[in-house]
Amino acid sequence: EILPGLRQSYQTSRILNLDLDELHTKIQRLMVEEKVYQEENLNLANFAERLGIKDYQLSEYINAYLGMNFNRFL
Repeated sequence: EILPGLRQSYQTSRILNLDLDELHTKIQRLMVEEKVYQEENLNLANFAERLGIKDYQLSEYINAYLGMNFNRFL
C-alpha cells in the first residue's frame, strides 16, 4: 500500500498498471539471490531494465511503497 504521506502525490501513478506483487518478487530475487547491490556501476536505469520496467516506474515504486529513494534502498 502507498505510504499515507505520499498518497496524494501519486494519485496519477505510472505504476498502477504493473503487477506490484510480481515486481516486489523480482526485486527481492535480484537483491537477495543475485546480490545486484554489490555491482559497482548499478544505477536506477540498469536495475529497472533488469526488471523490465522504466526507470521512473522503479523510482515511483521505491518512493511510494518503500518510503525511500533508490540510493537509500541500495
